[in-house]
Formats: sequence, structure tokens, C-alpha cells
Amino acid sequence: MKKILCLTTFSLLLCACGDNSSAPQEIDFASLCPTNARGTFIDDRDGHEYRYTTIGKQVWMAENLTYEMKYYNDDGSELTSFCNYGVYGSCYYPPFKDIYPDITLEESLCPKGWHVPSNDEIDELIKNVGGYGIAGQILKSSSGWGNINPDENSNGTDACGFDMKPGSMFFSSNDESDYKKNYYGSFMSSTHVPNMSVYAEDSTGRYYHDIFYSYIFYSRSDSVQRWEENYHSSDYIRCVKD
Repeated sequence: MKKILCLTTFSLLLCACGDNSSAPQEIDFASLCPTNARGTFIDDRDGHEYRYTTIGKQVWMAENLTYEMKYYNDDGSELTSFCNYGVYGSCYYPPFKDIYPDITLEESLCPKGWHVPSNDEIDELIKNVGGYGIAGQILKSSSGWGNINPDENSNGTDACGFDMKPGSMFFSSNDESDYKKNYYGSFMSSTHVPNMSVYAEDSTGRYYHDIFYSYIFYSRSDSVQRWEENYHSSDYIRCVKD
């Protein structure tokens, strides 16, 4: 372009506030995301093994997608892979119509039987773990998040094994200084921002790019925020099972 073990011998509870209520709610992680509903699967396209975790009725990848798409210049030469700029073995993906205007994001990147999640599916995930105000704490990895001050702990609990890593957002200038390592993390939704698109022009003329939503995690915050995906940025992808 954190880790709390959900033991089977007892219920691990967390008090969190929902999005629309100040009343605390108890989250029983042993029931919500049991450890016996986690595992691995193989992406047949490249043989990569992924971890998965079950949260409520959803099954999510427990790591970022690493499938390497091919990008090409107008002259047919291959662009530098966005995977070279990923951290934790991950790739960054642009809003997909930036690269392939005739292919939709929903039908492209994830392994067979999985898909790029919609806003509704991500909303369900976030509500299951207590809402936007606390979801970052629950979903962030238990290590790797940068601290502004030495006495801070910016890591999450990773209570459900989602293991959201930092790594920030990568911008199309290819400048290493453009992304704040270890302080941000984001993954993309397949949902288009209504009535919004941008255009670009290449040797074939002008074409339009859809704008997608992105979900942002922060080093110094327990919250998650939804943004409109910037045309010049790229994000991680977390696939959800069909």
C-alpha cells in the first residue's frame, strides 16, 4: 500500500461493561471460548498451518492471514510483496480493489471454508467479549504491545486465544517510518462504507475503489475502534469460518 488460561475445572469470570449499559456483565470464558474448541487447520493453497479459536458461535483464525497475493505493475513486473512489511509472520493487505478492481475482497483472500468477516460478524465477536470498551483487553496478545512509559503494561489478556498482535497499519509510501511498530494493530472488514469510493487512474483509464471498514486496537487502550479504511493504508486480515 494476553493470556488467561480457561481451565476446565472452574469458570474464569471477568466483569466488563457492555456498549450500551454501565452495569457490569460477567464473562464466563470457559463457556464462551473453551480451550477444547481451539486447534489448527491447513490452508491447501500454500500448506500454511493456522491456529483457530472458537468464541461463542463463531470460529476465528487465531493469527493473521499470511497468504501471499501477487501484485503487478502495468508493465507486468511484480511488485514487492506486502508480506515483506508484516510482523509476526503476517501480511498487510490493501483495500482489495486497489489492486484487482474486478475481484471482490469477499471472494478472494481466505482459505476455502473461511471468509473475510463483515461488520456484523466483527460486532458479534466484540459484543461476545464485553463490548467495544473492553474488547481490546480480551483480544490483544499477552505480549508484544509497546509501552509509552516503562511502568505500563499495554498487553492484553488473550483470554479467548484470539491473540491480536500489534504491528500497526502500513501505508502505501513503503516508508518504514510510516507505521508505528507495536503500538497499533488493525484488521479489515469486508463491509463497504456506504456511498463512498475513491478513484485512481492507470494505463487503462480511471477506475473506482471501494472503501472498507477497519477495526483498530491500541497499545494504551482496552478499547477497539472502527474506522473507515484509508485508501493509502493496508491491514491484517482475520478470517472467520463459513
